[in-house]
Amino acid sequence: MMHMFVGFLCFFYFVVGALCAPQPLNIAQWANQKALFIFAHPDDIEGTCGGTVALMAKFNVEVYYLIVTNGDKGCGVPFCANSTREQIASIRQQEQINAAAYLGIPASHITFLSYPDTMVTSFPEQQIRAELVGSIRTIQPNVIFSWFPVPRLDLVPSMWQDLGFHPDHQAVGALTLAAQFDSGVGLLWPELGPAHSAKQFYMVEFTDPTHYADISQALNQKIVAFSKHVSQVPSPSGMEAMLTMLAERVSNSTNVQGLTQAEAFKGYF
Repeated sequence: MMHMFVGFLCFFYFVVGALCAPQPLNIAQWANQKALFIFAHPDDIEGTCGGTVALMAKFNVEVYYLIVTNGDKGCGVPFCANSTREQIASIRQQEQINAAAYLGIPASHITFLSYPDTMVTSFPEQQIRAELVGSIRTIQPNVIFSWFPVPRLDLVPSMWQDLGFHPDHQAVGALTLAAQFDSGVGLLWPELGPAHSAKQFYMVEFTDPTHYADISQALNQKIVAFSKHVSQVPSPSGMEAMLTMLAERVSNSTNVQGLTQAEAFKGYF
């Protein structure tokens, strides 16, 4: 009876993301399939999942990006000191294209919704959800990755000021979770295409993951990809140290012996 009870607890906490030991992310299962990354800003994906994206290339995973904002208010000084918001948005879009290209993702696989940076919550939720649903139904991914949908105040402050909370990050995480559900409801926005639900959904997680990717062999690719976001890298050596420290911190959160550098997620199926 006790074994059954423990088994039930493990199943329960696997779903809600606690207590049970994190499992390695089985990237090979998506070989020759599609993965969609829906994030708030140019640079979010490389900063949080760049190693995972790099590992996907080994299995010929067809990777797509959807970037919700144009990043027009985030740019390092002095790089953008005299730039307008329109110029910053254009710079950051091209940086995202360059970073994705380094990881083998063509520009045709990147969708920019171009909402103003920091302003996602100022727009009608239904409007953005419909846009996300349209992309999910068009791409028909097998797996979706996104931000976590609620603030993580245990991560504030952090090496990145917005690691635990950014209004765009959490809004996009919540909208993506809702859109994944919406996309499978055929009577909802039928004009956007046939219903489709990804089989798996993962949210970025830094301290209490259900799954992890060992990026020790991909960290350098992640660092190079992130460095393509030149406007976000006032100090290349500082950026490398920060990404390395984050990978080590995340690996420690898994309590997996021998794991030194990782990216981690909560799985929702």
